[in-house]
Amino acid sequence: MRISPEKLLPPLQKIDLITCDIDGTLLSNKGLADENLDILADFIRRHNIPFTIASGRSLEGLTKVAHRLQLADYPLIGDNGAVVYSNVTDAEILYEELLFAPQTGTAVAQLTAAYGSHLENLILPYTFPSNMNTQTGEAALAPQKYSVDLLKAIYIYKVLRFAAANNIASSYASSHRERAFAPHALWEVEYLTDDLATTYVPLDFAAFSRLPVYKIFLLTDEKHSEQKEVFDQISAWLAPLAQELNIIRYGSYMLDIMLKNVDKSKGVIFLQKHSPYRHIAAIGDALNDLGMLKAADISGCVANAQAELFAWTDFHASGSYNAGVLEFLKFLLRENYL
Repeated sequence: MRISPEKLLPPLQKIDLITCDIDGTLLSNKGLADENLDILADFIRRHNIPFTIASGRSLEGLTKVAHRLQLADYPLIGDNGAVVYSNVTDAEILYEELLFAPQTGTAVAQLTAAYGSHLENLILPYTFPSNMNTQTGEAALAPQKYSVDLLKAIYIYKVLRFAAANNIASSYASSHRERAFAPHALWEVEYLTDDLATTYVPLDFAAFSRLPVYKIFLLTDEKHSEQKEVFDQISAWLAPLAQELNIIRYGSYMLDIMLKNVDKSKGVIFLQKHSPYRHIAAIGDALNDLGMLKAADISGCVANAQAELFAWTDFHASGSYNAGVLEFLKFLLRENYL
């Protein structure tokens, strides 16, 4: 455990709310079946700790975790900060950011007429020669012809199609549920399906472009744990949209796509400015938690956190997963911040 006292709040200013990442912080690969969650839930309840969750999960997944811990009705941060909900009971949307404005104009019809209903004949700029044989289009896309929102929809849809064709589990968050873009064995793993819509609905580009989409998620399985060529291609395609999209790549096995400047810090800052929860503590384990940890008044990381987080956090737990979370709560109580 390491503490940086110079960063902590003055003793008279109490922490109003603690936000905790779910996967990798609160939950191990045991998921909601982890018996240690009962110990944590009991501690939160006995000490009346203002505890909530901030996650890449959508509302369904947030709700299941909140119920498992029997959390009180505090705001929830979902889809990596793209949505803030009032509480688990009412689930009123307090704040949201879409990846692109839903498309309803004639440009979508013109695109599908030219390139196919799944844009299968469209070649994106910066397509590597090794991937050209998977494309049958006559020419690359001319980006200047389309609005920024339509371009984002085009690129994201093509990325989802490409990932699925290369055996990468792909999903999108829309209408407050995580939804599989294509069938994949990983979507049958229980701890990954806590937040997943149970019915798979295939989408052509026109249908996808009309959706309110918050976040994209790509994940490889153990057999295909490193797909560097595929992830390099995806990164090359998305590079021209770097001013519009927040792309978080975890090596060559996982990738998140959100709107530019959207991460969990958005949810924390929104609550600090527009709710009674002005002073917030946060704990996490991964790069997608970094914004939240920087925005928090007091930050912590669990022992299994990615190395980059240790330089940015005030408290380093000696325990992993929810054992580390429990350490963080005990520290806040001991130091009179709760």
